[in-house]
Amino acid sequence: MKKLLMVCSGIALLLIIGGVSLYVDVQLRLQSDLKACKVLTRRQAADAVIADVTRTDRQFYGKYQILSSEIYVDPNSVQIGSGTVLVPFHIAADPDRQYFGMPHCSELKNVEYAND
Repeated sequence: MKKLLMVCSGIALLLIIGGVSLYVDVQLRLQSDLKACKVLTRRQAADAVIADVTRTDRQFYGKYQILSSEIYVDPNSVQIGSGTVLVPFHIAADPDRQYFGMPHCSELKNVEYAND
C-alpha cells in the first residue's frame, strides 16, 4: 500500500512539474511576442510570410514551389496586434482566394496559415 501511494505521489509530482514548466514556457513566449510586436513593421511581417511560403522544402496548398513573384501581400492590410500578426495574401494561381499568414512576432520563421 505504501508503494502504491509513493508511486501515485511521484506521478502527481511529475504532472505538476510538467504543467508548471509548460505554463512558464507559454508565458515566456507570450512576453517575447508582446515585446517584439511593439517594434515589428508591416513590411517585416509580410516578408516573413513570403519567405516561409517560398521555402524550397515547403509544399503550400498543393503546389510544390511557389515563387515570391506569385504572392501578393498588401503591406497596408497587415495587422499587428499586441501579441499577434495577421498577414493577408493572395497567390497568383488562385487570386480569388485569400490566405492568412500568422507569424509570431518574436519568431518570424514560425508561421501558421489559414484561408477563407
